Amino acid sequence: SAAEEVFEIKRLVVARRQEILDNPDLSAEQKATVQQQIAQETERTVRGVLGEKAFKQFTRRSEAVWLRP
Repeated sequence: SAAEEVFEIKRLVVARRQEILDNPDLSAEQKATVQQQIAQETERTVRGVLGEKAFKQFTRRSEAVWLRP
């Protein structure tokens, strides 16, 4: 279902963001850039899974905080 797919996306995004934050080889600027790229790609992906109307409703909820960089 769409909910399961979004949950899996969230799990992967949260893990990837933590990897980036923990990477000592990246500068703060590089980390911020990668985090922004991840946020943009994640938004596109989740929007595609949910559709525009459901995506807007989803992002109004506090659970969607993980979509932001």
